[in-house]
Amino acid sequence: MTRTELRKTWADRVAHFEASGQSAAAWCAAHHIQPHQLYYWRRKLRSIEQTQTPSLSPLPQWLPVEIDETSLDADTSVVIRVNHVVLEARSGCSPQWLADLVRALMSQCLV
Repeated sequence: MTRTELRKTWADRVAHFEASGQSAAAWCAAHHIQPHQLYYWRRKLRSIEQTQTPSLSPLPQWLPVEIDETSLDADTSVVIRVNHVVLEARSGCSPQWLADLVRALMSQCLV
């Protein structure tokens, strides 16, 4: 396996782990990977990304959002825009699904 292939394999693994919502120990056990390997590659890939990212393009910053649930009605939605990605979460949307989606998007921004 070439270095490029190895890096791609681990980038895929790290993204899969981060999107899973599992603890590192649980994810590693399920995928027969040593946790120290996952931590090593996660750190290495972030380091590579930071050196390749132009200084004019900072990583996205996530801001806390507070929602007054008493003012929500059945037609309420929240639109989130990050660069060219647009997400719309409607009232009744599963909080777990939304958290998983945000986690997956964040992992793609970091890897």
